[in-house]
Amino acid sequence: MTKFRVKGIFFGLIAVLILSLGLAACGDSPTATPSATSPSAPPATTAAVTTTQAVPTTAPATTPAGVSPIPTVTAPAVTTAPPTTAVATTAPATTTAPATTATMLAYIDAGNLNIIDSNGNNKKTVFTANGQQVATGRPDWSPDNKNLVVAVQLNGGANQLFVAGVSGETRQLIPTQPGGTSDSDPKWSPDGKTVAFTRTFDNDKNGKFEPGDQHEVWLVDQDGQNPRKLATGQQASWAPDSKRIAYVTNGTIKPDLAAPQDNALHLINSQGRNDWEPVNVSKIPTDLSDKGYPFGPSTLFLQYPTWLDGGKTIGFTTIGHSGLVITINSSTGKDLTVWDTQYEGGFGATDSIAKGTLLTYQAFPPSGYSTVRLIDISGTPNLEKFGGLNIGSPQEKVVALYPALSGSGSATLAYFKVNSSDATATDPKQLNGSLVVVPLANGANSTVQEKELATGNIQAIAWSK
Repeated sequence: MTKFRVKGIFFGLIAVLILSLGLAACGDSPTATPSATSPSAPPATTAAVTTTQAVPTTAPATTPAGVSPIPTVTAPAVTTAPPTTAVATTAPATTTAPATTATMLAYIDAGNLNIIDSNGNNKKTVFTANGQQVATGRPDWSPDNKNLVVAVQLNGGANQLFVAGVSGETRQLIPTQPGGTSDSDPKWSPDGKTVAFTRTFDNDKNGKFEPGDQHEVWLVDQDGQNPRKLATGQQASWAPDSKRIAYVTNGTIKPDLAAPQDNALHLINSQGRNDWEPVNVSKIPTDLSDKGYPFGPSTLFLQYPTWLDGGKTIGFTTIGHSGLVITINSSTGKDLTVWDTQYEGGFGATDSIAKGTLLTYQAFPPSGYSTVRLIDISGTPNLEKFGGLNIGSPQEKVVALYPALSGSGSATLAYFKVNSSDATATDPKQLNGSLVVVPLANGANSTVQEKELATGNIQAIAWSK
């Protein structure tokens, strides 16, 4: 495999992975190489040990008004200009408000944020796109299922965070930031008190968010007060107890690649203390032949952490010559298990039910027909023959995108299904297809019985909690 071939594969993967995440206006580009040093002793379940990992400190030097920096994060706080007037939004008129006790899905269709129940009823638009603002990326429900937090792209540039209520009201979560920052990937804490998100900085001040820009994990109270930096990195994921956050560091961009690599997965508590590194790229196995996989993965980047098994386990995916799906013990960083591989392909966004053992994720085979996969980590991995659900294939001419697992009631998988004669020639943001759900009566061994709930240009899906 030549370097040029690997580069081509990697570029293709990155483009699709960015789309699946929904950070259309943000690049995944880190600025410092994480240390391979692991913690000297395993952390306790609710607090991690301190690592020797060096934290990048590239950020403006002054603290914005109203921002409370977390005391143990060593990078300086970013500069924020005085708040400007929030972007005006008008909730659409509706005749029927869905019951918040029902199992609901939220999805973005052509920039509009919609909700619908699991029977396909009570559809409602809770955020309406227009020429100046469109919902983007994956939304997230509040624990009481009364509100959704979502990134909104303004005028084709930076993102701002908004809260859309199921009853119709909409508010901007954080006052509009000055040019040079973009907020995305919001995640509501399980206790409902805090929202974590990724803040991206336009390092070269060209008005675009692209590879090479800096990412930081930030927190803000659910009422929009007290925004503060937590760590340098991105893709925050809350533990079920709201006490810990998993995230990935930014890595570095090397001369022969235009995308980041050599990053790590970190854990930090919600107070910004005990930041430690359970795993980094250098710890990913380079030889899986003893497990029946004959190709070297050549892992470049770790991404999309998610919690499983009541918070005991963290799952994530990788980018490299062969993409991998991996789990580790969240308290020790040990018990690294490879569950799935993708030769000359990769994997993207993950989703799970934090109290369960089902893990779903986006797969990007070399065929170009993106698929949705589902596994049960209580079983035994088999790298010679995939043992879970795989939805989508070039034989069926079906593309499957944006997997989401239900967090309440019986387990159900949702995804975006597209019938396409040539998936490789189509921009995922231009696809029209169906939002479908599949009951998982037998977990990863369930028979796929699809039910269509809606159709459109769907770009993200999230279940209520």
